[in-house]
Amino acid sequence: MPFNLQKMAEKTNGLAISTFGVFLWLTLLYLSMIDGEACTVSKIITWLLAGLLTIGLIETGIFWMNKSRTIQADNLNTLPEKNTLSSMAGATALSRAYFNLISYPVLVIFLSGIFYLVITSNTGQPLVFCALSYSYLILMAFYIFIRKRLVLAMHPWLQKAIDFINSQLPSYQIQDNQIHLDLKIKNIHRPNSQSLVSIDLAELDEIKILNYPEARALLNYKIGPDLILASESVKDLYKYLKNEIPKPRYYSKVSSTGSILLLKGPEIFYLLSVANQDHQDLLGAFKQAKNL
Repeated sequence: MPFNLQKMAEKTNGLAISTFGVFLWLTLLYLSMIDGEACTVSKIITWLLAGLLTIGLIETGIFWMNKSRTIQADNLNTLPEKNTLSSMAGATALSRAYFNLISYPVLVIFLSGIFYLVITSNTGQPLVFCALSYSYLILMAFYIFIRKRLVLAMHPWLQKAIDFINSQLPSYQIQDNQIHLDLKIKNIHRPNSQSLVSIDLAELDEIKILNYPEARALLNYKIGPDLILASESVKDLYKYLKNEIPKPRYYSKVSSTGSILLLKGPEIFYLLSVANQDHQDLLGAFKQAKNL
């Protein structure tokens, strides 16, 4: 699948979220101008909370668009199609990417129609700027004015939350040319056991460090549609949890936090978020083992 198509499809997701937030904000602002009821403090607070929701949607979309710009083509060039099912799945993924691109203008038309219906439903009632409307406008103006300052001020708190979440992720150590992974899987068959696996560097042809948008694109357009890989992954994980094999050959579990590790070899494919942030020792050991 063309790389630019994958990247544009992922950017469109963020654009759609921000667009929805903008239309929702405009709709709420309009409704606040035709509301003839008295403005109470509780009512203003309720509407301001709704305004914060729209701002959250706009920020989420902007964040995702910015992250999508960091997707690198080399990090998605993996998993060559080897079988008929994978080839068919690749065509499905291509259709999905085109659908993402086409659905955006459809979303804009749909939201425009909803906004038009809201406006036309006003049966001659005059538009009035009241305390509710002014509060709404002040909220947006305040958000635009302090947006960058607010992000900087919240960064230490957000980082603490991210660090806590990362501590719950899988982790790894490098020792004797082996990657020792703690997958941190809850095993109902062996509740007190740790989910430790060891992968020899000689088993690997490729190690990459991905960000979340790259991993998401890889899952959406490469791994996800590969039915053979998906079925083998489920089967291997079941056998591993039953202690029938020392490690699964295929394993995928990513989250929006942590850094994402891609380990690929002839009989190994791991794509997972890990708590480790510094991967220089891993990459250095891999290059040394492969004489790169």
